[in-house]
Amino acid sequence: MPDIAIDPVELPVGPAALEPPAPLPRIEARVEPPSPDVVLPGVAATLPGAHRGGFATPPTAPVDLPLPEPVEPVGFVPAAGTVTLPVSTSASWNPGSYALLFSICGLVASLVVGWLFPLGIIGIVFAGIALRRPGQRRRGAWALALGLMSLAYSAGWLVYAAVQGGL
Repeated sequence: MPDIAIDPVELPVGPAALEPPAPLPRIEARVEPPSPDVVLPGVAATLPGAHRGGFATPPTAPVDLPLPEPVEPVGFVPAAGTVTLPVSTSASWNPGSYALLFSICGLVASLVVGWLFPLGIIGIVFAGIALRRPGQRRRGAWALALGLMSLAYSAGWLVYAAVQGGL
């Protein structure tokens, strides 16, 4: 290693070393008026959320509602002859919803494993039933598309497993 020459530094020793350093000069702060090219705002700016003077209209009072007229209870009146019950116009069995349920479950399952392909098949069967009903064609179409996608993904998993297993 080469020798490096270091110059010695002399530090003050004695009472001069213990004295505090001289105070810094004090700087006076002053605010100057704005220059003539600055336009002052006419109204002081308000902070977001500051109170703006209250409501323009008084709060409303409760409104008196008329009481309903009393209704006499109707007792049991036996029917003379035959009685027909009203027929429900809404379908009690909704194959479009079941098709979507099975197709979505089949698609989610096919992203993980391949052996749950029967869910996709059930979804496709229900989608075929839903496509024949006038109010459920849209759900049936979505269920058919998702069911076919789940079958494709399941088939991919099964082919991959067969290749890896040497079948």
